[in-house]
Amino acid sequence: MSGHRSYALNAFIPQPPWRLPNSAEYQLLCADNSQANLLGWQLGSSIGVCRIPDPVLTPLITVLEKLELATLSRQHFLERLRSPENKQAILPIIQFLHRYFLFPHQPKLLGFYLKQPGLETSTATLAQLRPSGQAIDPDQVVYVGMHLDSWEVAPIERRHRSRNRLCINLGREDRFFLFINLTLKDLSDALDPLEVKNDPNGVRLGELFMQRYPSYPVVKLKVAPGEAYIAPTDNLIHDASSIDKQQIDLTMTLLGYFGLPFVMN
Repeated sequence: MSGHRSYALNAFIPQPPWRLPNSAEYQLLCADNSQANLLGWQLGSSIGVCRIPDPVLTPLITVLEKLELATLSRQHFLERLRSPENKQAILPIIQFLHRYFLFPHQPKLLGFYLKQPGLETSTATLAQLRPSGQAIDPDQVVYVGMHLDSWEVAPIERRHRSRNRLCINLGREDRFFLFINLTLKDLSDALDPLEVKNDPNGVRLGELFMQRYPSYPVVKLKVAPGEAYIAPTDNLIHDASSIDKQQIDLTMTLLGYFGLPFVMN
């Protein structure tokens, strides 16, 4: 925990210092072209980073620069983005992303996210529910630490088929995607069968795994401005970090069936 920020009970936060992977770890984490072309992109386990060309992002970046992000709450920010003119700025990005579709489909725009700089992990929730329209009290914000998404709440045996996430860094600085390189099935295999049986959707398996193996290493993947990560966040423990940033962390996130062309079958 850092400064005044509050973390949820039993939250897991990666511990520094960070280091570069050794050659064996690098080979374990990375697929070379021959392996990738042979096996193809795996929806439930493959992770990649792609670049969105500046001309594609420029219309949206121009809109964002007019919004004075540092002075806006997320609610007001999203309200401003809903204007017809601003919606038009998003279309070139969606059209460009078609090349990363594993098959034709309509991705879901989860939204735009504003995060403060200097966060070890950036995903937060509210300690208590609030009435709709009521302002968020910063003292009620609780950071959840490394976690597992459940957008589709699929059972363990079908988690690898859940939609994955594409998240674009719209900020001006590097941000980082943090993850543990194990799928939900890997986690379940490492835990007591009774614990797995009592959690058929796997919602708590990430927490149980980190309690059982607190020293398991976390991977820190750099995502530069204008880049996007693609990852199966319903099927692996993860979070994002803005720890080294000085400016607002801003992202655009979609849920769909994405993959990198050079590893597709």
